Amino acid sequence: LNTDRIGVLWPPLFLRLQSILDNPRSSIRVLTKASVGLLRIGSRSLHCDPIGQNVASAVGKLQFLEEAKLSAISGAVGEQLRLLVKLNLDSIRTHCGDDFILVVQTLKKLSNYASSADAALEALALLILHRSALSPAHFTACCEAVGEVAKSATDSAVALKAIDYLYALHLRVCCWRRQEESGHVAAAEGRVTSSEEAGEGEERAGGSSGAEVAPLWLTVLKELVGTSLQREGAERD
Repeated sequence: LNTDRIGVLWPPLFLRLQSILDNPRSSIRVLTKASVGLLRIGSRSLHCDPIGQNVASAVGKLQFLEEAKLSAISGAVGEQLRLLVKLNLDSIRTHCGDDFILVVQTLKKLSNYASSADAALEALALLILHRSALSPAHFTACCEAVGEVAKSATDSAVALKAIDYLYALHLRVCCWRRQEESGHVAAAEGRVTSSEEAGEGEERAGGSSGAEVAPLWLTVLKELVGTSLQREGAERD
């Protein structure tokens, strides 16, 4: 899309789409079309100001829809939101600004519905396994969202998928820690001349380091083990 054309068309279009999402009388069919249309535009034009923040704020409102309506549109919304994250992985935090946390919260909410759980979990996994896209606070929020799904999902398949993603994160954390340690050693021995050459000790775009991630992973793991033992005890009783 032409940037100038977007600048002219986007404001009235966004107001119209937002009014549909805010209207409690909007039908499920209209809500679905408005939500999917908004996310499709965001997927292609998230880099154009102020589309990123507008889309993020609108996505945040979806989590407050009536349960019946959100459940009905969750499949289509979850898939489009996954595509938005996938296509804008390197820059989504920058373009969405402070409202990015609303995207994470909505993904967490969508993971509670069978029709959108897979897409929502995959989007969260893409974010946490690509840590340079996130600030430490956002990284923590994504990990906690997946951990919450792993602990509380009523569908065992969904819970297992969340645990698989957390295990993948565990493996990635180990890799990050080794890279950081080898980078520090190399720097101490004078084999590197800059922090970038030292590896991924300092992530671009303010990303989280392995040292910051490891404690979070251990906390989630302990909670999962505790939850598993409680479930086993309840089943025996």
